[in-house]
Amino acid sequence: MKKRPATNQNTPRQNLLRRIREASFPADFDRFTGQELETAGLIHSNNDPRKDTPGYRHYVLLVTQAKELRKQRDGLASRVELLEHYHSPLWHNVWNEPCPIKEAELRRKAEADEARVNEQHRKERDPLAGLTEIWGKVKMRPWKSRDKRQLYYGFRPALWHEPMSVMDYRKATRLTRRTIQNMLDRLGARPIAQRKRPNEPARYDRHTNHKLLCDWLIRHVKGKEARQGWLTRTLVHCQHETPEHYTQLFKSIRPVLKSLGIQTPEQRQQFLCYMKQCKAILHPPLPPPLLLDPINDLLSGLTGLPPSSQ
Repeated sequence: MKKRPATNQNTPRQNLLRRIREASFPADFDRFTGQELETAGLIHSNNDPRKDTPGYRHYVLLVTQAKELRKQRDGLASRVELLEHYHSPLWHNVWNEPCPIKEAELRRKAEADEARVNEQHRKERDPLAGLTEIWGKVKMRPWKSRDKRQLYYGFRPALWHEPMSVMDYRKATRLTRRTIQNMLDRLGARPIAQRKRPNEPARYDRHTNHKLLCDWLIRHVKGKEARQGWLTRTLVHCQHETPEHYTQLFKSIRPVLKSLGIQTPEQRQQFLCYMKQCKAILHPPLPPPLLLDPINDLLSGLTGLPPSSQ
């Protein structure tokens, strides 16, 4: 019986291209002859006398190696794209959104986009993914990869009653140090104590912090919606972390409320309702404890009374 040729063996042209791709020029120029290049179709037979010169052969080898390496690079790039964890560009909108309510909606869209594309990449990596899901015989391992998304801290809520330095202002407002220093000079701010070391940052008191907070929101945050969002985040953070300083902070930001057109009691009540909605998103309440539920059910079955409310 005649043997069938193996289909997975490389052809002489493929072997030659592999050798050229792995070669180190100019040291390996002599490993390739003009005859094998012409046999593989890399050098075409013509009447040009330059085709038999070493310079022309070297030129063909370099061009061929560049093409083969480019193909290899493109194949590896597509493979890496399938293996890497996809990170949705919608996260930039999440990080730059001042309103917590809109941020929650954008976050859901970004998570859904990542889940959809990552599932598509998983199926492209495994051609039998569809069949295994139908058969249910093979349990798919969840894709595990380190989160390579560049974290972006657009807004870090600060406790404005504590002594703050220029770098603390920069983290809280996203402004440059030069801009913050100009704001401090315009406000006539003075540090609360002299620096003991040359590299020790100068810190400012609570009154300076509140003035700079109002100056930042009124002068540098142009849109009213964005201004209201950053102000709400600041107030909610203070109310959640240090409620004893919330009243003083709320009194200090009255110029910001006036710039937002919040002056009447009805408008202030609407703003407080908006703050309450944002607080439920930024700091959701903890669920009630469920440890006593079986005991309450047992007692209610024995006594015939409804279970006690937690």
